Amino acid sequence: MLAVWAALRAFHIYLPFAAAGLVLALMNVANILPLWPGNVGLLQAAIALPLVGYGVRYAHGFAYGIGLQGIEASVGVAYGLVFFAREGISFAALREIPNQEEKV
Repeated sequence: MLAVWAALRAFHIYLPFAAAGLVLALMNVANILPLWPGNVGLLQAAIALPLVGYGVRYAHGFAYGIGLQGIEASVGVAYGLVFFAREGISFAALREIPNQEEKV
């Protein structure tokens, strides 16, 4: 929730901490049933619509949603790369792993 609040401030959206909680809750609800890869568009709308109630323009809230999803994805990828490195797995090693189509 602190990361959501910090991202709000980075986008010059100065709202109370409770607004970050609302955004986080609605993001999680939007991700319960993935309708398409990454729920791109749906997630941003789920973030932007409640922010309109706080006086934030929809376009600004939608842009914030794009940025927030990018921040979350980059953190997940970074953690994944760190743990791959800890296990000694490289991209070259991943290419050598046969996929299911090659086994058939």
